Amino acid sequence: MPRGQKSFEHIKNYSTVVSSNKTISEIEQMLAVHKAVRIMKTYGPGGDVAGLLFSINTIHGELAIKLPCNIEAVFKLLNTKKKRGPNSSSAARQEQAHRVAWRLLKDWIEAQLSLFDIEMVKLEEVFLPYVYDPKEDQTMFQIIEKRGFLKALPEGKTDA
Repeated sequence: MPRGQKSFEHIKNYSTVVSSNKTISEIEQMLAVHKAVRIMKTYGPGGDVAGLLFSINTIHGELAIKLPCNIEAVFKLLNTKKKRGPNSSSAARQEQAHRVAWRLLKDWIEAQLSLFDIEMVKLEEVFLPYVYDPKEDQTMFQIIEKRGFLKALPEGKTDA
């Protein structure tokens, strides 16, 4: 395979058969165990769960976290390598994209919570890019990206 070309066979969980609903439920359980005080699902135009919003209590107050699940990115990758056979329809690839995207997000959350469990990081630290400002309807990452990453830093020395 040429350098830089993507292949879904190298993507973790690309062949998962675990339903999106089961994975989302597992994520909700992990978040509840780690003291999420609210958990809400967001839905896409097709009626499928497109992301999770949850809140955690910190010493600085309650923080809202918005975790998007980019199913379209996974679908695009799966679509580039259409397989022949009973599961080769676009609808089947879309369903697989949902399963893969949610499974990847679950694995990422599980790894981040493990770092928190061993006190290597704070919960706010691992979810910082996804801290959500409902007034702006944007995550911290989106706000900083819009301002320009280095320009978003406080005034002062920015070089190493």
